[in-house]
Order: sequence, then structure tokens, then C-alpha cells
Amino acid sequence: MLVSAPRNAALIALACVMTFLAGKDVNWDLLNYHLYVAHAWEHKKYLTDFMGAGPNSYFNPLACLPFYWMVMAGWHSLAIGLVLGAFHGLGLIFLWAICERFLFIGQAHARLLTTVSVLLAVSSPVFAGVVGGTFLEPTLTVFVFASLWFTGLACENYLARRSLPLILVGGLLMGLATGLKLTNIVFVAALGLSLLFFIGARLQGLVIATAFSIGVAAGYLLCNGWWAHHLYLEFGNPFFPFFNEFFQSPDFSTAKLDHDRFKPTSLLDVLKFPFRMAYFQSWIYVENNAPDIRPAVFVVFGFALAAKTLIAKGKNNGSVAIKKYSARNMVIAFFACSTAVWLWTTSNGRYALPILMLVGPLLTLAIYTTTANVKHTTILASLVLVLQLLHAGSAGNPRWSSTGWTPHWFESNIPPRLKADPHAYLSLGTSLSNSVVAPFLHPKSTFVSLTGVTYAFRPDGPGSNRVRQIIALHKSHLRMLVTIPPDRRLPESGAFNTWDMSLAPWALKINRSDCEFMDVTLAPDNDSPETLSKQLQDKSGNIPLLSCALETGPGEDEETIRE
Repeated sequence: MLVSAPRNAALIALACVMTFLAGKDVNWDLLNYHLYVAHAWEHKKYLTDFMGAGPNSYFNPLACLPFYWMVMAGWHSLAIGLVLGAFHGLGLIFLWAICERFLFIGQAHARLLTTVSVLLAVSSPVFAGVVGGTFLEPTLTVFVFASLWFTGLACENYLARRSLPLILVGGLLMGLATGLKLTNIVFVAALGLSLLFFIGARLQGLVIATAFSIGVAAGYLLCNGWWAHHLYLEFGNPFFPFFNEFFQSPDFSTAKLDHDRFKPTSLLDVLKFPFRMAYFQSWIYVENNAPDIRPAVFVVFGFALAAKTLIAKGKNNGSVAIKKYSARNMVIAFFACSTAVWLWTTSNGRYALPILMLVGPLLTLAIYTTTANVKHTTILASLVLVLQLLHAGSAGNPRWSSTGWTPHWFESNIPPRLKADPHAYLSLGTSLSNSVVAPFLHPKSTFVSLTGVTYAFRPDGPGSNRVRQIIALHKSHLRMLVTIPPDRRLPESGAFNTWDMSLAPWALKINRSDCEFMDVTLAPDNDSPETLSKQLQDKSGNIPLLSCALETGPGEDEETIRE
């Protein structure tokens, strides 16, 4: 199932073609922390910087390192995108194997049904928007599908000696995915429950649970144990700054950091959710406009299949023959459990990429089970595919933000003295941390995101000791960093007054006679990214920045302190 070289090459080529057509990915997360976390790890900046890219500064850096190394090695942006896209294509190989081996095995024209299923899977706007880009979800989906493949093999012959090693490998892969990004814990829970339900009834549930848990723990510790240890030693919180309501690190707020922006708020919302996903509207289940009709169609056929099953049960006066403990049923249970846990936790579409891709094969299976006819299934599934492509294509480029391919992913224009000498940069961001420029400055420079990017620090609040230590240590080399309009002229005095107000709590002010312009170029000439704010980027695709030296200021007046 996995060894067909021509088919595998075609699936990888499909992912690469989709990457090329979508363009260079310059999403918000990349500009805030994808590049920074790898740079910070390479130069041990988690010991010297503080919130350089906001709260996301302390994510596990391992999965971001390959992209960072290719960028810093000066690779052409298209070459980087194609390498990422080719790896993401591995997920399609495992998905194909899951469909052909588990979902349609023994069915007439299984290969045809699998082909339609995989095409429906890649028609997900979320997959089309992240393939070949810097988001980690398509990379980690490879691990999730590989885990599902190995555990499915265990379900096929659960009494064989090899079943436990296969479950162990499946758990290991799921642990690796979770160690690289904690949001994949959703799939750990779903796969564990599915395994216990479909195998635990025939074997000792404790044995299954132990094998799977050992694999998950080993994978997680291998990927994230060392990083969690570093964070615990430095901040007293192995997930810093997240879950600080439990760990109570003095370096961050103990208020819960919620991810509720997409979550349904009622049962009615849950029922409407798959239909709302088809709307031409952003912030329904992902940040960008990503209309998807497949979940709604899947729900319709799901109800049709349920009705058919009930009618058949009534006619037979008994239960319909269902092949229990099969890999197919385990995949279906995994999908159902992970969907339920995902809706309960975040409902963020990117975090559910494996679920959204499985919608395609399971929709095809639902149509086939309802019609019991390969020809009718192929026609209906192909019709859904065409409608989905037309519907999603009407929304434009599926990327969050995209530009044309350029010789380098980033081009930087940095004053020589800022590249030659290290400084401590206090970033006054609004929606960006400005840390995207960090890898292009002196490697010993220090970054603090003082305001913006979901959190701002004050001298009397959590994290203030760290900020004060950095200010004291770099007192003669302090600079502020802000995003400015694209005209590369010094802003009006009102802007400086606003920045001085942000710095006043720390007894600092701007030395207006020592300011330098710099910028990071994202797009080729006359090809500005589609959705980045014009306030952050000029028409040539630049992020223009201003850095000014800081000196001792009068601090806040008593009235401001009281307020």
C-alpha cells in the first residue's frame, strides 16, 4: 500500500504543484514567531531575551528549524516551498494507504474510490492554504496519518504478536506530533479511545492502554522533554507561558490564555457549525476566508446513512451485520472522537487539519455505503469535488497571506552599525512583535516585546523583574523598535510622544537624534501580500521599521501611576 513509487511520486508532485500555485507563504505567525523561535534556540536567546515574539516565543523550536536553516542558507524561496510541500505530500501517501487498505478494502474499484477520496481531501481550503508553507500543521499531519496507519494495521489482526509493537509505533508517532505542538493532544485522546473500544474488548484493555501510552510518552519526551525541562528550570513552568494559572510563574500573568475565538457556544452552534463552514466569511473556523462545503454534504449523507441503517434494522428485526473491531471502524471512531474533542477545545480549523482532510474519504465512504453503487458514488463524489473547487476557488488564494516567489524568502535592509553591534531592542508592537527582523541583526542582540501581541508588561506586574534586568544590563545599548508608515520619514512628534508614554513606566525616553530605518522585504516589486495590513506594509511588500536609541527619562507622573 505504501510502496507504489509512481503513485507516491504523483501525490508528492500534487502537493508541490499546489505549493507553487498558492505562492510564498507570509502568514502572521511567520512574521511573529516561526522564524524567531528557531533563531532564539540556535543562539540560546531564551536565556537572554524575554517575550521576544510575545507569548509564542517559547514554543518548541524543533519543527521550525528546517525552514529557518534553509532561509539563513539563502535558498530560493520556491526551493524552500517545494521542500516543505514535498514533505507535506508524505501525508497524502499515508492518507491514500488508509483509504485503500482500511476504508475501501474488498470493495469493487477500491483504487477509483481512493483517488476520489484523496482529491476530496486536498480540496480542503485549509490544506490548500498551508501546504508548502510555514505552519506546522501539514508537517505534523504526516505523523498523525502515519500513526493512524500503524494502529489500523494492528486493528486488522489484533490477536497477532505484531499488534502491540504496531500500537507502540502508532503511539510514538502521535507523541512526536504532540511534542512538537501540543494542540495534537486532541488526536492522542481520540486514537487512544478508539483503540480501547475496538481492540480492548478482545485483548486486555490495560495491555493496549499501556503500549499506546508508552509510545505516546516516549515520543513526547523525545521531542519536548528537553525543552520542557529548560522552561521549567528557567521559569518554573514547563509550558511557559501557557497554563500559568496552574504553575504560577512570576514571569507571566496567571490569567488563563483562552483559545475560544472559534468555539461553538451551544448545541445549536455545534449543529450549525458544518454548514457555517461553507460561508464566504473569515473567522468562522480559521482566521481567513476558507469556505468548505464538504462538512455540510458529509452531514447530509451521514443522516441519510443513519436513516438507511435504521430502516434495514427494522426490516431484519435485528442488528445490521457490522464488521466489528475493524480498522475501518477504528478510523471512523478516530474521526468522530477527534472532532468532538476539537470542537470542545479550540474549533480552530488549522489544528483540525487531519480531521478536515479525512472528511473527503469519509464522505466518499458515506456516499458509497448509502448508494451501494461505485458508479453513482464516483459521480456524486466527483460532483461534490467540482462544486467544492468552484466554491473555495471563488474565495481567492487560500493562503492567509501570499506573495510571488522571490530569490529569498526574506530580504533585509539593515543599517551596518546595527548589524555590527549588539543592542537590546524593546519592541512597541501593535499587532506584530517585529521579531521577524531579529535573525538579520547582530546575533547577540536582545529582544523584548514590551507591548502588543496579546500582552503588555508594566513595572509592577508579572515579568517586570526580567524586563528591568535586561534594561539594567544593556543600559547604554537600548533601542526601541516600531513599525512605521512606508515613506521612511521620521514620524510626527505626536507618534514619538505616544511611544514615550509606553516607555515612561520604565523611566525611559527616545533619543530622537539617534534613529535608524530598516525594513524586511517579503514580496517582489508590485506584488504586495494580499491580506497583510497596509499599515504594516508598503506597496512594495516591505515591513518598514524604525529603531531609536533610548535614554533615561522622567518616568510616569503621579497622576498616571494612580490611574
